[in-house]
Amino acid sequence: MTERGLPPARRLWERVERERNARGWTTLELEKRSGVDRSTVSRWRTARRAPRPETVNAIADAFGLPRHELLGDAGLLSSPMKRGLHDAITAPMPAVDHAVTGEDDTDDLLAKLPPARRALLEQVRAAERERLERIAVAAVREAEEANRKFAALVRDAVRGEDDDTQD
Repeated sequence: MTERGLPPARRLWERVERERNARGWTTLELEKRSGVDRSTVSRWRTARRAPRPETVNAIADAFGLPRHELLGDAGLLSSPMKRGLHDAITAPMPAVDHAVTGEDDTDDLLAKLPPARRALLEQVRAAERERLERIAVAAVREAEEANRKFAALVRDAVRGEDDDTQD
């Protein structure tokens, strides 16, 4: 049981239910979008063990949520790792901000254009903003994957040390 006296995956189950209901999805719709059997998700309500990370990642991807959020809800991220991911994601990125907003006088210049031309350029800006957001999300996923691989490497190294000390 967790510090709240709840099963380890209960917090995750509650979050998944909130997200699913907010989107108006049925459990079957979530199953179709994530590839995770709805009975698996249902068991999280009372499960005595934490869910598998790859299952949690599939649910996060279906919702379009950052994986680290649901992994944290499932109790699968240690606090330092969770803080590190949060810090990396929320850190100011002046270069990206500048690339999206442009020069300081861009908005003033846009205001001088005829409405149709201004609208077209605003669409270009919005498309670029979306592209940069996709790049940022991909970077977070790559960081998560790198952290997962590194954690596996460390676990293997620790197991190797344990084997060496038993000889």
